[in-house]
Amino acid sequence: MFVCLDSENGKVFWTIPHETYNNISAVTPQCHGDYAYFTSQLTGGTKIKLSQEGSAYTEIWSNQALDCLHGGVVLHEGNLYGSDSKGYWICQDYETGKIKFKEKLFEAKGSITYADGMLYCYCEKGILGLVKPTETGMDLISSFNISLGTHEHWTLPVIYDGCLYVRHGDVLMAFDIKKR
Repeated sequence: MFVCLDSENGKVFWTIPHETYNNISAVTPQCHGDYAYFTSQLTGGTKIKLSQEGSAYTEIWSNQALDCLHGGVVLHEGNLYGSDSKGYWICQDYETGKIKFKEKLFEAKGSITYADGMLYCYCEKGILGLVKPTETGMDLISSFNISLGTHEHWTLPVIYDGCLYVRHGDVLMAFDIKKR
């Protein structure tokens, strides 16, 4: 469920039913100006426009294309990037909801983050890829296997101060990605 609260008193302005898989809602909504986008594996993605005071909303579009269970989505230059439940990495137009393209980068879905014009895609099979978004596709620049740690590769990579952090099980890895 997507919920809007009054930050002053906690009053619920409105809710949007949003069915999830196993009651997991693990994708942070993307907010830009008066708009918000949220997604889940069962219902796909929805973009809404908020009223000026936030007490109401209007649905702009909704579709199943970017049905992301976990791993997040990135809003960059008018496009949403993320992976769908079938393992495709998607570029979706934020304005219209139309799919611009989809790629099978790693044969698995995963997590995504963005920095300095590049996407960092971490798939469930343990491959971390550096990806350049273009107008017509996603170019895989380089990739490597995350070999340390245990269990599922479900973490969201984090970038801070020129360092890429990836947690896998009980191991935290840090990679220097500063431009030289």
